[in-house]
Amino acid sequence: MVNRVTFIGRICNDPELQESVKGTFYIKLTIAINDMQNGKNTTLFHKLIAFHKNAEYIAKNIRKGDLVYAEGPLIMNTTSCYTAEGKKINLQTSIPMIFKIKLLSRPNQEEECVIEQSFHKLQESENIPEDIVEVLQNV
Repeated sequence: MVNRVTFIGRICNDPELQESVKGTFYIKLTIAINDMQNGKNTTLFHKLIAFHKNAEYIAKNIRKGDLVYAEGPLIMNTTSCYTAEGKKINLQTSIPMIFKIKLLSRPNQEEECVIEQSFHKLQESENIPEDIVEVLQNV
């Protein structure tokens, strides 16, 4: 089995480096992707998240409107909410985590950011580091 998604699209917002309570650097991005649905061109918007060195790279090098290639696994995020009747509901959403990002809109920039090797273990196990879990709970 493989848990990997790839996106090629334009960044919708200027990336802002954020720091969690536990000191983890992260960035939340929205990427716009052209798609064909029912014979019509449409734009899909996807939220992506990056941590640590990838987040720092994105903050320094990527801007709103840049065309990028992004790749990584889907991370499941579970949040709890309550209905009007007070019944607890757990909602699961999947968030693409950026493991690899390449800037395509500026061809003279050959640099590519690949996250640290230790994070590739996320694909092989269910154990997500605590600092990342903390950020995902607030997305």
